[in-house]
Formats: sequence, C-alpha cells, structure tokens
Amino acid sequence: MFFYGKMASDGIAVSSLLARHYPERMSAGAIARKRSMTITLCSRILGILSRAGWITGLPGPGGGYALSRSPEAIRLLDIVQCFEDPRMPDVCPFGPGWCGNREPCPLHDSVVSLHESAIRFLEETKLDSFAEIPHHSHLQPDSHLPLDPA
Repeated sequence: MFFYGKMASDGIAVSSLLARHYPERMSAGAIARKRSMTITLCSRILGILSRAGWITGLPGPGGGYALSRSPEAIRLLDIVQCFEDPRMPDVCPFGPGWCGNREPCPLHDSVVSLHESAIRFLEETKLDSFAEIPHHSHLQPDSHLPLDPA
C-alpha cells in the first residue's frame, strides 16, 4: 500500500524510464508507448515534472525529454511531491476526520507506522534504483509485461 495517487504513480513511471535511459533523451510518444499511457497524459506529466525542474525538454529533431540531473540525485519523494503531498494523508480506516477529531481508531498506531515507513521509502529511494534493473533480452522492446522495466 502506498500513500500516493495515480498521477504520482504515473510520474514515477515516466521518471523511472528516463532514469533507465539517462542521459539520453526520449520523445513523449516513446515514453507514452513504453509506459502504456496516452500521449495526452504523458505530456501533462512531462510538463509538471519540467516545471518542477526534474526534467528538461528540447523541441525538434534530436530533442525529447531527459532528467535534469543524475538519477542518484532524485528521490522518489521529489517526484511524488510534484503531484501531491504524501506527508499529510487522511487514511484512517474509520473514514475521513475520525483520527485527530476523536479518540484514535484501533488501527491508528499501525497505520501511522505504515505511513512513516512509506515516507522513509520515498525519501531513501532514488531514481538510480531503476537504472540498475537488468534488461530482459527474451522480451520484446515494447513489451508491456511487468518484467520489462524499460
């Protein structure tokens, strides 16, 4: 269970692909194909990451998108925070507004511990983790199987 939403997850998917190919540039179309998303969604994510300074884009032939710094300098938390603030979830299993407004629910301490672990994971995991995933030569380059990280 992670404490971030679909856009943040898609942002990690795009960033992890750029980390795999760093420092090469990739077109928005190639990224969208590799990550099984629409070009519209991919372009939106690229725009958000570009405005935040995590990627750069160059138009025209030889252009495309690339990380603005090395993958080991970018944490997953940096990417997630472009889309939402994962530090402030309302994840009480009793519903929004229960914990903090009433006596904590019976699962409060466990949920808080799980959330703290997730935040630590996002803080400590850098995009270079994705660059180290081996290619699977038996898969086609554009395969959308889970084993194909690129």
